[in-house]
Amino acid sequence: MSRIRTAPRLILAVVSLVVAALAVGSVGVAGKPNKTNKSKPAEGLKVSRGATTLTVAPAFAAALSAEVTSFDVLEPAEGTPPAIAFPITNGRVVLAKSGNTITGAAGKISHVGGLQFSDAANTFRSRNFRIVLDADPNLSALVKMNEGAVSREELFDLTVDPAKIFIDNVGKNKRRLRIEDIVVKLEGVCAAALNAAFSPATPFTDGQLVGTADVNTRIVGKKG
Repeated sequence: MSRIRTAPRLILAVVSLVVAALAVGSVGVAGKPNKTNKSKPAEGLKVSRGATTLTVAPAFAAALSAEVTSFDVLEPAEGTPPAIAFPITNGRVVLAKSGNTITGAAGKISHVGGLQFSDAANTFRSRNFRIVLDADPNLSALVKMNEGAVSREELFDLTVDPAKIFIDNVGKNKRRLRIEDIVVKLEGVCAAALNAAFSPATPFTDGQLVGTADVNTRIVGKKG
């Protein structure tokens, strides 16, 4: 008699434990964030190759040539003033849009090559330009004065017009990002460094127009 009574109790106990375990498991699964619904940060457009071409304003070129004895383009950048092309290595740009209209851009675009200014006493060298697109766009570089330490400094302030940002479809699975007519102006720290090095009769100034720049680079990978 005791065996007959105990068996149902054991069965009920096992069933209860199984139900409880399933219930706990269900709560655990439901409690985890749903990865499919989790919003991902915008990854943007991955870019590589191509170049950014700097077109030096005549007035800035004249002011610079009056103070330095040599103006050198550092490889693999190429060209001669006023137009100098700096190869793009990589970057990522997030485009803001309203419908199909581009309203802004954020991200970084890295380059190789550089510029070097020299006179009889000093050499100012800048390499590996990096365009930073944010609320205050700028172009920085690794800079070195004579045999001093290398540091990354902001050289130029940039003004980017969203209306001049384009995506071109140039073939099957081939797209390019273009940013045209970026206004390039001298940043205060860079102006002070040039003044200290070359003691120009007419000092370089913060906000002085350097020229314009055009970015033309390939979009790689998936659409951002």
